[in-house]
Amino acid sequence: MSVYILPPSVEILAQRLADRGRETPEQISVRLDEAASEMSHCREYDHILVNTEFDQALDELEALIYRGEPPHSGRGFDVAALVDYAKSVRLKTSESANL
Repeated sequence: MSVYILPPSVEILAQRLADRGRETPEQISVRLDEAASEMSHCREYDHILVNTEFDQALDELEALIYRGEPPHSGRGFDVAALVDYAKSVRLKTSESANL
C-alpha cells in the first residue's frame, strides 16, 4: 500500500517551509520546484491524503494503517488543479531564473 501526502496548496507548503526557519528563500524555491515535480506522480499511489491540519492527517493515516479506512481528505480534492498549479509555479520560477 502506498500513500501520497499532499499539502492543501503550494502557498501553504511554501509558508510551512518558511515558518520552520531552517532554509534560505533560495533553498525553499528549490524545494518547491522538487515538490511540483513529485506532485505530478501522486496519482500513481494507492491513496492520497491532504495534510490540511497535522492531527487530522495523522488520524486519517492511522485509520488507513490500522483499520483499512481510506483517507477522506483526498475525496473531492482537486488534485489535478494542485498539480497543474504547482507545475505552472515551477515553470515561472525556472523561467525567471534564466533571465
